[in-house]
Amino acid sequence: MRLTKPRLDLVVAFGSQAGYKFLGFLVLAMLARALTHADYGLLMFSISLAMLAASLTDLGISQDLVRRAAADPDGALRRAGTVLSARMPLLATYVVVVNVWVALTKPDAWPVVAAVSVYGIGLEINRTICALFVGLRRITESVRVFSPGLLTLVLVIALGSALDAGLPWMVGAYVLAGLVLGPRAIHMANSRVGALRIRWRTRNLSKLFAGALPLFAMTMMAVLYIYADTLMVGYLRSYDEVAKYEAAARLFEASQFLIRPFVLILFPICAQLAAREDWGQLRRTLRLSLAGAAGLGIAACIGIGLLADAVIRVVYTSTFAESAAVLRVLFVAAPSLYLATVGMFMAASLHLDRIAMFAVAAGVGLNIVLNAMWIPDHGALGAAWSTVASLSFSALALGVMAFWFAHHPPITGAEAEAQEAEVVVP
Repeated sequence: MRLTKPRLDLVVAFGSQAGYKFLGFLVLAMLARALTHADYGLLMFSISLAMLAASLTDLGISQDLVRRAAADPDGALRRAGTVLSARMPLLATYVVVVNVWVALTKPDAWPVVAAVSVYGIGLEINRTICALFVGLRRITESVRVFSPGLLTLVLVIALGSALDAGLPWMVGAYVLAGLVLGPRAIHMANSRVGALRIRWRTRNLSKLFAGALPLFAMTMMAVLYIYADTLMVGYLRSYDEVAKYEAAARLFEASQFLIRPFVLILFPICAQLAAREDWGQLRRTLRLSLAGAAGLGIAACIGIGLLADAVIRVVYTSTFAESAAVLRVLFVAAPSLYLATVGMFMAASLHLDRIAMFAVAAGVGLNIVLNAMWIPDHGALGAAWSTVASLSFSALALGVMAFWFAHHPPITGAEAEAQEAEVVVP
């Protein structure tokens, strides 16, 4: 049977996500075997803090680039240049702010965070260029943008593990990977799409961020849940407890490879359907997506419930055996996470970013409150149960909203066209 373009893209996206997660598991396994619990917890705490702060510099404009590139491929390159121009000053500010904050609040973690922030910059530049290729529905090239940086990280950590090099080497591996990710992305965009015009000064950036900020709140949902838990465990308990939680949390986060390929493919397609006001096809896509997400989530929950101990032993060794209980609790939230993911991309397709933002913000706020209540007494398990409760709330709100508005279209063609107006670049 001949594969259509969406089906071929789905195969490539699913294969690449599975490959990324396998390599991610490999990195975690090598780190867990090469570092002590305390050093592993320190590294995961530092990575979580640096990556969360770096992600905040995006403010949704990379995901907005996917939507706009899908709707207007001819203007995609100019839009990508505008997005990078806006992100450069924010990334420079990120380096200063995150290092000052850690020096004041967690001075023992500052040297590691300072080094890992280099990886954060490279990763965010790379992510923006990947968004350009995804919006243009050039999935294979989006894979080629990211892969060299990940392979660099894997190979250097593998060498460090073989040499028993310790924490400084592992931190250096992230620095080197960051130095590969950024330049590689810029080179790929210039050679495959066209010369990017990056300026440090742009006009009308308020319009750029205003339109993308609600989308940012939605796409950051899973990141905020995981990173907020890790950081609060680190501040309220110990690095050993961070290691216990992170061993489970990274596996939970990695499980998104089951649903993420559908988002990569269906988001630009649904954006086009909404722009054409093809509501019938959009509703059919939503129903199939929700059913598929629920099925995948339930299967993942049951599978981990049965295999959590074995999975932890294989990836981290038996020294992390206590993380199996945390892993089982987190995967209770798998159906909610997958349903919320579908609800988020459908809301973005319908230009319901601002309404959906409140559902996500309420869930994240609930997570932080429950963390503050449960982590001091229950540690990693308390953080896991707070994620289950708050993710379930967000999934219910997003799913109901997406389903309702797909049957009661919220935008007209004129409104959609107005929302797709380009930001002016001098």
